[in-house]
Parts: sequence; C-alpha cells; structure tokens
Amino acid sequence: MIESEIHVLIIEDNPGDVTLLEELLRFGSSSPDGIRFHITVKEYLKEAVEHVSQNKTDIILLDLDLPDSLGIDTYRILSQSILNVPTIILSNTDERDLGLEALKEGGQDYLIKGQIDSSLLIRSILYSIQRHAMRVRLWRNSQLLQNLLERNADGILVVDLENRVIFSNPTAEKMLDRKHKDLIGQQIWFPVRYQIPTEVTFKRSGQATIRVELLTEEIDWKKEKAYLLRSEEHTSELQSPDHLVCRL
Repeated sequence: MIESEIHVLIIEDNPGDVTLLEELLRFGSSSPDGIRFHITVKEYLKEAVEHVSQNKTDIILLDLDLPDSLGIDTYRILSQSILNVPTIILSNTDERDLGLEALKEGGQDYLIKGQIDSSLLIRSILYSIQRHAMRVRLWRNSQLLQNLLERNADGILVVDLENRVIFSNPTAEKMLDRKHKDLIGQQIWFPVRYQIPTEVTFKRSGQATIRVELLTEEIDWKKEKAYLLRSEEHTSELQSPDHLVCRL
C-alpha cells in the first residue's frame, strides 16, 4: 500500500536537474490522489548513503555521474550499501545502455533526462515502490520456503529446468551420502515427471546403491520455475547387503 507521504531522495549534482525534479514532484503533490513528496537532495554518493542509514527513504532518484562516483559503479556501490530502497536511474540520452544495465542489476526503472514530465515521474515512483514491495515479499517467501525445506524430515531436492540440482536439504544429503557441495550443480540423469512418482537408483559414496521413489511438484524457486523432488524418510533392507531401499 502506498503511503500518503513519500520520502524521496534525489542524488544529483546538477542544480538545474534538481530544480526541475523538485518542481515536477511539487506539481504532482497538487493532484487529487493526495500524495505528498518529502524531498531530500544529496550531491555526493557518500552523503546519500549516510542519509539513508539514518532517515526514512521510500524511493531514490539516482544520477549515475556524481562528483565521487561515475557510471554503473555508482549504482553498484549504492545497491550494495542500501539493500531495501527502490532506485530509479536518471540518465542522459547517451546513457541508455547504462540505465538498462542498472535495471538488470536490480534497479526499478530508468528515466531519460529532458524527457520527464510530472505524470511520468510520479507514475514511475509509485510503480517502483509497488514492484519493490512485491520483490521483497517474494524474497521473504522464498527464504521461508527454503528454511522450511531445510528442516523437513523428508528428503528434498530442487532441480531447475535443465535438471540441475539447485537445492538439497540435510535429510536428502544423509540418505544419498553426499555433501551439499557435491550435489549442487549436478545434473540428474532421469526425466522429471510432474506429479508422477518416479523410481530411480542412486550410487552412494561407499559403492552401495539406493532405489528412490520421488514425487515431483512444480514450484517457483527464487522467481524461476523449478521442480521439487520429495519422498518420506523411510528405510528398509533388501536381501543383497550392498543395497538399500529408501523413500527419498
């Protein structure tokens, strides 16, 4: 939910650009939606980082070329120092590539100086705040899911669309007699069949093998489609001493 007062930090060293942005935001504050913008301006990146650490900041408008930082490194330093504030990049017409690069690295939007009006600026701010809030919720959900899977008594593997293991929980690692680092990135050799139990055989480190029945569920894993392979922790012995039957 967007608050009625939005705290905007403008990181810009050009007085003319600062004045224009302030006027556009103040003009937007007179709109019927009743949103007011509390504006702070910082010329140096270092000062901006210190300000955010001590003051409420809902959105950042960032010029990439500052007295103490230039180009895409400006965004990288900012994003590494400030993890929870959405950022809109302000770029010149010859910096479109830098704006796009910043988006790929986590920026919410980029605007071309000289092509910004009040409606465009305010819409970008509101959408950026909403998208960032959604991104945070997705991240928290993915962290919650990972924590739950870590503690699950069932054996759990998560594989990507190329059948590479991207997650394994301690139960699965114990059953397979594999360390986490030895499982992650490995490509499984059997087809993943959605919601169809699949029985496969794994070779353990001690040369014994286990037959495993996996149930596959499609999930979202860190914003990407993936498959969760699960089975109950269950063990029974075969006649052959070098085999073990588990439900992983």
